[in-house]
Amino acid sequence: MNPDKFLTVKQKTKGAASDQMNSTAGALPQGRNALIGLGSNINPESNLVKAKDLLAQWPGIHPMAFSRLYRTKAWGKTDQDDFLNAVIKLETRLEPLELLGALQQIENMLGRERLEKWGPRTIDLDILDYGGLVLQTDRLVLPHPLLHQRAFVLVPLLGVDPDWRHPISGLPARELLAGLPPEEMEPVEQPDLWD
Repeated sequence: MNPDKFLTVKQKTKGAASDQMNSTAGALPQGRNALIGLGSNINPESNLVKAKDLLAQWPGIHPMAFSRLYRTKAWGKTDQDDFLNAVIKLETRLEPLELLGALQQIENMLGRERLEKWGPRTIDLDILDYGGLVLQTDRLVLPHPLLHQRAFVLVPLLGVDPDWRHPISGLPARELLAGLPPEEMEPVEQPDLWD
């Protein structure tokens, strides 16, 4: 997949200049950067905005940049509505498992039910990367084990961290994306509360 296709589209789309929210006000002392993937295909505009707002209010979490929203076909289980996907770059004082716990609490607050693998969902929050940490536990694998196979993760990730490299392979996100087959994705108009 050609990453420049999306970067060109992004430049022509309303709000593209605000793809990153660069802010150091309120930065956390000794925090670690983390990349969080967001996805929803049940009332997605509303649920993504709610998840973003809850993350911004959560103790120990400081959002630094929000990607554009992208509409994508369902992955894994394809007989369902399209998803909206995004990536948030944040700084956090939470340890990886604490951050996972916070994300799962937010998912629960927004009505997430785990009825079937890759099935429809109100919200899905995944830790994609936690400061380059490589970790494998029963509860959490870092970096996210499938992120290098998913254009719907890599495209918005490039919007918030264009220099990101995979912590295991060392490959830049642009190169990982270029090696993927074309995927049906399109940037969408941003909900007013997303920017």
